[in-house]
Amino acid sequence: MKHLEQAVDLNPNYASALNNLGRLYALRQDWTNAIPLLERARAADPKDLDAAFNLGNARLRKGDAAGAVAAFEAAHALNPDHLLALNMLAQALAYAGKPDRALEYLTNGLERHPESPELLFNIGQLYLRNGRPAEAASLFKQVIAKAPTFAPAKTALKEAEAAAAKLDGPPPLKSEK
Repeated sequence: MKHLEQAVDLNPNYASALNNLGRLYALRQDWTNAIPLLERARAADPKDLDAAFNLGNARLRKGDAAGAVAAFEAAHALNPDHLLALNMLAQALAYAGKPDRALEYLTNGLERHPESPELLFNIGQLYLRNGRPAEAASLFKQVIAKAPTFAPAKTALKEAEAAAAKLDGPPPLKSEK
């Protein structure tokens, strides 16, 4: 950390050093130092995908969903095929209360990367969290078929099937008056 601080002291616009130093502070959950350093890294090199991604991640972990969306959108614009940035953008959108936009990004990403179990899984998670458990269960089964060792899909499938069973069950009993 000391050497990165020295590098930034020598050149306050050294994007790589700013980004790496910001990441180190983020690992310590020191948002007061991490986020301004990552913002400076983005300003010093707006085409640095890692800086945009790291800024989005730090903002999301801090609880700033709107700020995370902006940073992940920048990362996605720099490389639409960066699946982790796409998945994190969708997660930030969902946290920001915009699940429809999250679904739109994930669906578009799935068209470009139909082999991605992560994209399918995240669409399933959106469905599950937004009252569509049967559709979520179907997607989780597809994820398991594509990636049998993807343990989160197995857990999510159980949750989705349980939620779907509650929706498909008998109507609630009416109390007598």
